[in-house]
Amino acid sequence: MSDKQFADTGPLFSSEDLVAYLDGELPADQQALLEQQLSYDPAMRRELQSLESVWDMLDVLPRTEVDERFTTTTIEMVSHKVDESLTTAFEELPTKRRRTWLMLLGASLLMAVFGYAFGRWLWSDPNDELLRDLPVLQRMDSYRKIETLPALKTLAESGVFDEKTNESPKE
Repeated sequence: MSDKQFADTGPLFSSEDLVAYLDGELPADQQALLEQQLSYDPAMRRELQSLESVWDMLDVLPRTEVDERFTTTTIEMVSHKVDESLTTAFEELPTKRRRTWLMLLGASLLMAVFGYAFGRWLWSDPNDELLRDLPVLQRMDSYRKIETLPALKTLAESGVFDEKTNESPKE
């Protein structure tokens, strides 16, 4: 790669990558590429040097020592938060269960109603046909006595077969 190529593409690495490089956490292939870019890019070298100087200043700062009480209070706070979370979860559990059961019951009832309605629509009641033919069935004995078609036509014209009358013909 040439100096011109790095200048045209701009920085290939972010500040986070430079910090990872300083920590020794950058993968070997990226580390080699970064070192190659550093050899050609003075702006990146300056940024790396400034990060390195800040990094070195952190070592100069005094270390604070924490006592046993700090550890204990931190653990107690975490424990308290966990207890609160568990308490809240256990308090909400019966409500969630009840809601789930109610939803299942509602869905089951809805499916039963739709199933019943679909069954009624799909399979008609055999008694419906009998009820529709009831006037004919009530007069069946009279109809058997008629032997010829012209006589049947005469009865039809006289209104005997009209559905308005529910009485059977008088003999």
